[in-house]
Amino acid sequence: MEVMSLAQQRLANSLISWKLISARLREFPAIGKAFPERLLHEFDDKPPFCAHYMAWRLGTWKGKAHFERLNALLEHAANLPGWSSERSLLRSAEYGDYWSLVWQLQVAEYLSSVGSDVLWLGAGPDLQVNVQDSRVFVECLCYRKYYALELFLEDVTQVLGADIRAERSSFLPLLLRDGKAREPLISRALEPFLDTSLMAAKREEARLHWPVEVSSAGPISFYLEGPSDSEYVPSLANAHGDVVRFMTEVLADAVKKKGSANDLQSHRPNLLAINLLLANETSIVDPANVPLTDPLPNSLDGVAVVTLGIDAALSRPRLRLLRSRMPDHPAKAFTS
Repeated sequence: MEVMSLAQQRLANSLISWKLISARLREFPAIGKAFPERLLHEFDDKPPFCAHYMAWRLGTWKGKAHFERLNALLEHAANLPGWSSERSLLRSAEYGDYWSLVWQLQVAEYLSSVGSDVLWLGAGPDLQVNVQDSRVFVECLCYRKYYALELFLEDVTQVLGADIRAERSSFLPLLLRDGKAREPLISRALEPFLDTSLMAAKREEARLHWPVEVSSAGPISFYLEGPSDSEYVPSLANAHGDVVRFMTEVLADAVKKKGSANDLQSHRPNLLAINLLLANETSIVDPANVPLTDPLPNSLDGVAVVTLGIDAALSRPRLRLLRSRMPDHPAKAFTS
């Protein structure tokens, strides 16, 4: 694994522009305060990503709209009591913690518009809000499972070449695994792209016909597209599962994951707010059509669900209250 870590570190160093990071940290002060450059550099040699999740994004992503929105969310969050208790998400090396952070920021922004006295709790649920003379505890979950690793690979390959595409099965259980198995998986996916002679030969092949497969990692294949005058040969299978059944299983897994987390049983009434962004590909499923097949765990008073990216603001019509054990749950004031 040490050889792979060094290769991954060289890859990160070659793709991430620290000059661009420095410029963006100055341009977006709330991001700069949350993610100072010295913090980002602490993760330069830590596998499997060999860079902080914000360093990858700040140093490779194009455009400003995304960072303008994130800056506004962080500025709002930092003005709420208890923000300092959320440092663990800022100091994480996990690529997927980015989506967890953004979802918490979006929920905090929304609660501030529908209630009062919003604060970060640190211990226990993520947020507390007063709504219609009732105190509500809100736990946030952006369901990401193994999607974060998959999307990391897609992000990296997109930087490596505009002709690189990812192909994978939609709405089927992923086979990727967490832990130490991620390093060899990343190695299998990315090492061929570091071989300049191999890539030259693959691109020459793509001039005649495409797609040309370069690598695979678990259920994901990476291939090259050819120029407009090359022949398209549909050879890569893209299987699809049952959409609603898959999302039902995802939702059940999310509820189970949080059923015994963060001392929710001692913070009542509570609401579990789930963002299905990563699993609900292209937002094809209306969260209102995803059934909760099992009873709520005794620790949960309500479950609400949405599919929401950073470019949109959370709103009452979007946030669907799927189930509540309380007929007068105060969350009904800000969910549909």
